[in-house]
Amino acid sequence: MIFTDINRAINLLLNKEVVALPTETVYGLAGLGYDEQAVQHIYALKNRPQHNPLILHYACLEDTRTDVVWTPWAQHLAAACWPGPLTLVLSLTPTSRIPLAATGGLNSAAIRVPSHPMIQNILRALPGPLAAPSANLSGQLSPTTAAHVAKDLDVPILDGGPCVYGLESTILDGRTWPINILRPGALSVEDISTLLLGFQEPSVSDYAPGKGDAITTNPAPDIKVLCPGQLLAHYAPKKPLRLNATHIKDGEGLLAFGPPLLGANVCVQLSLEGNTTQAAANLFAALHQLDQSACQTIAVMPIPQTGLGCAINDRLLRACAAFAPATCSV
Repeated sequence: MIFTDINRAINLLLNKEVVALPTETVYGLAGLGYDEQAVQHIYALKNRPQHNPLILHYACLEDTRTDVVWTPWAQHLAAACWPGPLTLVLSLTPTSRIPLAATGGLNSAAIRVPSHPMIQNILRALPGPLAAPSANLSGQLSPTTAAHVAKDLDVPILDGGPCVYGLESTILDGRTWPINILRPGALSVEDISTLLLGFQEPSVSDYAPGKGDAITTNPAPDIKVLCPGQLLAHYAPKKPLRLNATHIKDGEGLLAFGPPLLGANVCVQLSLEGNTTQAAANLFAALHQLDQSACQTIAVMPIPQTGLGCAINDRLLRACAAFAPATCSV
């Protein structure tokens, strides 16, 4: 059921229904963030592991203060970036109304303020935040159009057109310094560094122990999952991937970056110019297209670890991990 009436989405949500909504990153499967019944419905629809936390979406930064404890640098970055593709993991306040079901049982929550005008209008009409992970079955390709959602889930879908970024938000641990990137995403390391210009690094004593570079990447696989996107196997198409391909094998379709390799019967281009921002916006839509094509497997051309290339390669490696390790080799 695909529709475009925002008021219809608001009424469904107020009645504790779950609705797929557009954001600037990917489509989210949304329910009232303070309602445990709605949160559990999201987990059930996605077949999502209960220990994998959800992201809570708010209309503005001020609305988050009753739920989470802010550190100075996290507040600085949020004020500079929101609304936008940044998610922060912060400690819960004693007064927080977020159910533990939405946090994976942790005393922290992943929060953000999305910029898509449709979800912004909806959030301003609701009494609290929306819990909204990607609107797909757990572990599968993220949806960047309403049609992608409809392939996986039988839920009401508010159609807001294709997502602008086409890649999930960047998630940072907002409780510690140096900054720890928990999930690379639509906000690059270069973007974060620019937004932090002029910010005075806090005293290490104000945070968990840690010194060194201001930004580090540590998915922390040996501890509890702190936020979405940390599971090893994730974002996977139904067809196996072969990364860093320099030639085409029989039966392979090609996910191209730059001038395409010769020999593929099916080729979908991420960015002919080799632009990682353009490639990120096209990534999931391209994989959906190849998944529905006649190819048996998907060869992926090399993508540099610069700009949004880091986030693209993170998604591709996790997608690859859903299959035999051999499919990840050249």
